[in-house]
Amino acid sequence: MYKKRLYCWLKINTEGILKLPGRTMKSFAIKPGDRLLSIRGSNVAQVFAVKGPIITAALEYKGMIDEYY
Repeated sequence: MYKKRLYCWLKINTEGILKLPGRTMKSFAIKPGDRLLSIRGSNVAQVFAVKGPIITAALEYKGMIDEYY
């Protein structure tokens, strides 16, 4: 925990994929198939969101948000 927030360290594999261990997914309350929104953080790390006001704003956004699988 850092500044009262959970975080984890992951490596991007040679195919450019992040793989979250099951224990990590459980800690963050995410499951396979959840869509993670990459958001601008504090220049310390990559930040993803799966719920909250930023997700609500993204869902209401009328423009295009690229998706990567």
